[in-house]
Amino acid sequence: MAQLILCCDGAWTRPVPGAEAQPTNVARLHNALATLAADGTEQKRYYDPGVGAGLLGRVLKGGLGESLTGSVLNALKWLAETWQPGDRIFVFGGSRGAWTARTVAGVVASHGVLDAAQVPTQDELWRRLEALLDAARRQADPAPEVTPLRAAEVHFLGAWDTVGPRGVPRDLALAGKIDNPARLAFPDTTLSARVRHARHAVAMDETRPSFTPTLWTGLQGHPDAVQMWFAGAHGDVAGLTGEGGLADAALAWMMDEAVSQGLALRPRVRGRLVLDPRARIHRAASTALAGSRPRPVPRLDDPAAAFHPTVLERHIDPPLSEDAYWPTTVLAAGTSATLDIQAREPWNRTGLWLEAGRSYRFVAQGQWVDGALKCGPGGLADAGSQTSTPGQAISDAMARLQEGLRRATGDAHLSVPLLRRAPGLPWFSLVGVIASEPAFAKPKHSPGLETLALGADATVTPATSGYLYAFANDLWPSYGNNQRSVRLTVTAL
Repeated sequence: MAQLILCCDGAWTRPVPGAEAQPTNVARLHNALATLAADGTEQKRYYDPGVGAGLLGRVLKGGLGESLTGSVLNALKWLAETWQPGDRIFVFGGSRGAWTARTVAGVVASHGVLDAAQVPTQDELWRRLEALLDAARRQADPAPEVTPLRAAEVHFLGAWDTVGPRGVPRDLALAGKIDNPARLAFPDTTLSARVRHARHAVAMDETRPSFTPTLWTGLQGHPDAVQMWFAGAHGDVAGLTGEGGLADAALAWMMDEAVSQGLALRPRVRGRLVLDPRARIHRAASTALAGSRPRPVPRLDDPAAAFHPTVLERHIDPPLSEDAYWPTTVLAAGTSATLDIQAREPWNRTGLWLEAGRSYRFVAQGQWVDGALKCGPGGLADAGSQTSTPGQAISDAMARLQEGLRRATGDAHLSVPLLRRAPGLPWFSLVGVIASEPAFAKPKHSPGLETLALGADATVTPATSGYLYAFANDLWPSYGNNQRSVRLTVTAL
C-alpha cells in the first residue's frame, strides 16, 4: 500500500513584476511532504504547476479550458499509471488548481481509475482518459471501450478558495467567449461520499465580482466535510502574495487536517509557519467597470458557522490599520441603529445582520452631492429642479439596451458597461444590499446579493439573511466626485 498525493497548483506568483516567483500554499505543502508515512508506508507525490505562467498565450493558442483540462488529464494519467488497489489518494489544489483538484476527485469518486498497464499504447491511454473525463462531466456511464476502470475513492481532498461559477474566475476563464463553457464545468459541486474527508479554506475578504466562492453543496449527509472561513482575500488564503501570516494560517490548518487523516510531513516544517491574524489583507482594487462585490459570509457570532480561530482573534483585537474587523449587530424587535452612509464609499459596511422574514424600517435624512447635483436619499428624482448629466443619460440608454439584450438572448446575467449599480432605482438614491448567507445545500454556484430600495423612508422584509451594505446609486467609476453623507436609522419591527 502507498499514499498518493496529488498537488494541483494555480501558479506561482510574482508579488512585484520581475521578482522571483513565490510558492503558493499548494507548492509549500508539496515541498513539506515526507517520503514515508509514520507506519513506513511510501508516499508518492505528484505536482502540477497549473496554468499561471504564459496564461495569455495559452488562452490564445487553445483556450483556458484546454489548459485546465490538460492539467486534469495529466493527473488522471499519473493515477492510472501509479494507483494500485489499497492505495490512499490525497488531492490538493489552490486558486485555479482547486478546479483541477476538485475535478480529479470527482472523476475518481464517480468513475474510478483507469489501469494504464492494460492499455496497449500511450495514444490509446490518452483517448480513454479524455473519454472518461467527458463521461464524468456529463454524469454518464463511460463508453464500454473505456476500460479497464477500477473502483476507487479519494481519502482526502483539500482546496484553497475555489472561485467563479465554474471554479475559475470569470475574467480569466473567458467562458462562453473563447472557451466552450462545458469544458470548464465541474462534474458536480455536490461532494461525493466517496471523498472520505474534505476541507475547503474560503476567503472572507475577497471583493472581486469574478471571484465569488464555488462552495460544495449537499454537505448535510457527508461524513466529514468542512468549509472553513479565513481572514484575507483570495491571494492571502491561497498563498499567492509572497507573504506568510494569513497564508500560513490557511496552510497550517490544511496541514493539520490532512495529518490527522494519515498524511506525513517532514519533521519541524509545521513549526516554521507563523500565524498572524492581524497581517495585512491584500485587497484587490475595484475596477471602473466591474466594481467590487462583498462575499456572502455567515454571521460572525453564529456558533454553527466555521470560522478559523484567527478570524475571531482579529475580530476581537483588530490591527491598528483597521477600525474594526467584521463588526456584527443583530437588532432585536423594537431596537434601532443609526449610522452615516458616505456618498464616496461604494460599499458602506453597516455591521448590521438582517434576518430573513423580519421587517425593518429604514429612515434616511440629509443631503449628498453627485458632482454639481445635490439631492436627498430619495435620489435625483426627488430633487426638484435637479437634472441628470449627459453621462447619466447615456447610462439610462445602456440600461434599456441591457434589458432588451437579456430578453432577446434569454440570458438573465448578460451585462453591459456604464450602468448605474441598481438600474431600476433612481439615480443617487440610497440603496441597500444584503450579502446573502451562503446556502451550502443549494446547487447555486454564484451566491446572489439581495438589493433593497431604501430611499428616504422604506419598510422592507428581506428574503435572505446577511450583512447589510449601503451606497448611493451611482456609476462605478463616478464615486470619486461624490461628497457628503446621509444619516440612516434602521429599526427592527
